[in-house]
Amino acid sequence: MPDSFDIVIVGGGPVGSTLSYLLSKKGYNVALIEEHREIGIPVHCAGLLGKRAWDSLPIKPSHSIIEKVSSFKIFSFKGEEIEIPKFTGYVVDRSVFDKGICASAVETGVSPYKSTRCVAYSKLQPPEIICKTYSGLRRRFRGRVIVGADGALSKVAKIFGFPPLPVRFGLQLIAGPVSDLDSVEVHFLRLGSINTFYWIIPSPKEVKVGIVFPLNINFGSVRNLLRKEALNKKLTTRRFSTWFLPTKPRRKTVKGRTLLVGDAAGQNKPLSFGGIFFGVSAAKIAAKNIVMFLEENKRLTLYEKEWRKFLLNKIRIGLIGRTVFENYLPNELERFFQRIKESESEIINLWDIDSQEKLLFHLFKKSFSPYFLMRKSIFKLFIAIPYIFTIAF
Repeated sequence: MPDSFDIVIVGGGPVGSTLSYLLSKKGYNVALIEEHREIGIPVHCAGLLGKRAWDSLPIKPSHSIIEKVSSFKIFSFKGEEIEIPKFTGYVVDRSVFDKGICASAVETGVSPYKSTRCVAYSKLQPPEIICKTYSGLRRRFRGRVIVGADGALSKVAKIFGFPPLPVRFGLQLIAGPVSDLDSVEVHFLRLGSINTFYWIIPSPKEVKVGIVFPLNINFGSVRNLLRKEALNKKLTTRRFSTWFLPTKPRRKTVKGRTLLVGDAAGQNKPLSFGGIFFGVSAAKIAAKNIVMFLEENKRLTLYEKEWRKFLLNKIRIGLIGRTVFENYLPNELERFFQRIKESESEIINLWDIDSQEKLLFHLFKKSFSPYFLMRKSIFKLFIAIPYIFTIAF
């Protein structure tokens, strides 16, 4: 016999745990299924949250904060620097962070099932998912609603036949001992045929040096790049962590009684690939619409309509910004960087790591002069825009 619940959520990360917490507080019987033996391990994130992202959390595991950061530096290809002195961010221990949110959810009555992975589903109504534990035991979970919050390579999305999601690699080097680093750093670099950046995030215990890159880039060369940058900062390699990140939203995030949220839905920032703020925001919308579906028989597709209304413009603008950044020649971007430095105070006032659309609008307005539009590489942007607007959504 299947274990029956009102809602079955697959994925015990911060988005899945937040959603389970919100629904359990409403009095629903919620199962939270996690494929790993321990919540928060392995770590799949840089662990940097802006103030807006932190404030948006329904559960704030303050004990997970290991450093409060007040400075953010951006370095161009040639090492030119812009500093954001008013930045407020929190470096968290992601393992402790994830465990804290999940523990709060369990306290409200959520039933956790660890070491349990989805392998198939049953077409019965209400739907069932078939799982296997690491010991080989098969279990069935029946839910009036099934939620996939299980990351960019979502098993729920795969078994229920959702459209595919393009992804990239995230690679992070954990290094030490900690030197005199006192601010978050972002460094532009050319990787293969695209421009990208790597980040350096300091904390009292360790320094994280990480990058997001396309799957067609040689993995070993990127590992060596991060090692080299760590050596330049007089850091020693401790370990690497890897994960997958979505590059844009899925075309569809609701199918029958099943919905996707967080990285499984492609709800992350296109420029930095951070997913906490967008994912938690979508989880709140999902919780509201699941309750409306169960209690008022409202359409579950209202979730998709509402989250797109809230996040769509932010994501579209971010996709255009990423397209410009990745496809321009480094010397063109270097000249643009110099123009930005001339109005550095404006950039500082508009800077928001969690909501980047105002800053991008400002940069577009400064850049799209007739001379700028005549540059050869701008045509790559106009080739990409129809793709962004018609295929991604």
